[in-house]
Amino acid sequence: MILGLTNRCSTSNDFETDRKERTLVELKKYFDNAASGINVEQYLLMCEQLGDEPDPDKIPPDYDSFPSYVHTGMEIFNALTDTYTGGMQPVYSGKNLSALPVLFDLYLIDDKEDRMDIFDIVRFLDNRARKQAMDEAKKAAKKASK
Repeated sequence: MILGLTNRCSTSNDFETDRKERTLVELKKYFDNAASGINVEQYLLMCEQLGDEPDPDKIPPDYDSFPSYVHTGMEIFNALTDTYTGGMQPVYSGKNLSALPVLFDLYLIDDKEDRMDIFDIVRFLDNRARKQAMDEAKKAAKKASK
């Protein structure tokens, strides 16, 4: 009987892991499409004009389609203080996470698993912002060296 419970818990954990990974993939698509200016309506209009059948895998995610913890994660990310490298050309180096426990309390997030889900979103957004900042700094340095 214990073996049956273990298998059920393992399956449940695999499902949760897959769900979280799919959410992060969709979040990446959301921001990539937002950067290019394409939303669901524009995609569907483009398919209609080209006479193509909309591909569910290519339909840009909509903000409202994300679970509430993603929305909360975005709000908390925006509330955290930015940090920058020193020097003549400061570059974004990430969020200061020291206020995270206070923000979890303010948003009434008590459950450890909920905090971890939100922290994953904050970490995803921070990694994305740091990568963008580094790419922009490299472009600026290359341009300045010409």
